[in-house]
Amino acid sequence: MTIPKYQIVPDYSSFFTPIHILEGDYKDCIYHYGKTQLVEDEDEYGSTYMRVKFDYTMLENPSKAKEDQDFVDCAGNILVEILDKQMQEDASLITVVSNDEAGLIGNHREDNFIESD
Repeated sequence: MTIPKYQIVPDYSSFFTPIHILEGDYKDCIYHYGKTQLVEDEDEYGSTYMRVKFDYTMLENPSKAKEDQDFVDCAGNILVEILDKQMQEDASLITVVSNDEAGLIGNHREDNFIESD
């Protein structure tokens, strides 16, 4: 699946930092991530790998796009890209709270505007 263009919305009236999808099937959907975890899993050959498990809340969905597995895959791909970019730039921007609480993506959200390539 191709990752659509998106932007992190730094001035949205939400405790969590929302993501605005700018193109594709989910154009103009705005959502935020909730509890996010890296989970170790095993494939059918016994090899282990890490996958991302997350909750999300849809804030705006003007075109009434389906919130199906394709959307979850899209949101997951965006999340992995954001985490990868922030780890390359400055790992201190990723706040890890605990396994019981949701963390924020970027603890400097007012001055941390991120847009996809």
